[in-house]
Amino acid sequence: MSLYVDRGPARANRTVPPAFTEETRHEAEAQCPVDAHPGRRARAGAAACDGGEGGERDRSRRGQSLRTAESVRAAIRRDERADEFGQPLRSAEPLRAAEIGVSPRRRARAGYAAAAQIAAWARAGTSAPARLPGTAEGFAEWAQYPQPEALDPVSGWRFFYHAHAVRERLRAEHGHFHIFTPGPAGGMGFTHLIGISVDVQGLPIRLFTTNRWVTDEAWQPAAAIGRRVLRPRLAGASPGDVACWLENLVVLFAPDIVALLYARDARMGSGIGPGDRRFEDRRLRIPSQTRVSLAAALRRLAAA
Repeated sequence: MSLYVDRGPARANRTVPPAFTEETRHEAEAQCPVDAHPGRRARAGAAACDGGEGGERDRSRRGQSLRTAESVRAAIRRDERADEFGQPLRSAEPLRAAEIGVSPRRRARAGYAAAAQIAAWARAGTSAPARLPGTAEGFAEWAQYPQPEALDPVSGWRFFYHAHAVRERLRAEHGHFHIFTPGPAGGMGFTHLIGISVDVQGLPIRLFTTNRWVTDEAWQPAAAIGRRVLRPRLAGASPGDVACWLENLVVLFAPDIVALLYARDARMGSGIGPGDRRFEDRRLRIPSQTRVSLAAALRRLAAA
């Protein structure tokens, strides 16, 4: 089964560069400051999932401007796509995101666990994408890893990774993870929560949302799914270290994810519902996106 509808033309013989090479090891380790704030370092090891349910309100994101963009189109040059991060998200949504109930301490704990895992992978000469089944012989454009998608059989959360053709990727992007939660209560299917782009070192560089047609999801508004970032439930999926790492990224970037979901809804327009043709508009693929940096996020939390 493949969750991804927007496959692009078949390119079975086209490969993507390795997700990690020996030359990138030291750079990846250098950008994961696992010792920068020992008091907030992950306690249970590099692969530990964040388990806290911090009830404090996270006010560290108040007043910050997130970034959003129009859809990414295949015909646009990479340089132009890189500039699409440029439109500021000017609304009350960052304030809502800051009040979702995840504390700075919990976000920092999750962030340092994610950084520690990247550093551990780097020392072993691997990365999150390279840990996925089916990648031993290299990455193929548009192929889904793993196949079928990684699924937590208890929670119904799932994820997969893939890479677009080189002209359809951001300048620094190797590929991206798609993370899904269960569909509406009492219904079938799945709902796209967030996409996480990574570079060749496996470091997160972008968060983004998608239009409904991209993954054929069961659409749910931000108000219905935003608080799920408080309790991501991927840990039962395989490989477990990648699943836990993604959980920690969801917690770390929770305010950004919620803000992007509300920005997605605003971009799609008010009053949108099942069967709306805006869901099938191929000109609109990515309603909202923002740059992210693991190191920068940890520095901000350490200074909070």
